[in-house]
Amino acid sequence: MSKKRNCICETCSNLIAIGEGDHICYEVKADDGTPAIMPISDYAPTDDYLKCDGEKWEEE
Repeated sequence: MSKKRNCICETCSNLIAIGEGDHICYEVKADDGTPAIMPISDYAPTDDYLKCDGEKWEEE
């Protein structure tokens, strides 16, 4: 199976919990190098969920 078919944000090692149900993706960065997206907020997917289309997904 391809990498893309098996990936979800919850199983990616780049997803970092920051508290209160919010999680940032450590691999999708802004121009200044800081994490740029919050794929999960209040334990629910946001519009940024799987924004990388699985390209940056890494197994935990």
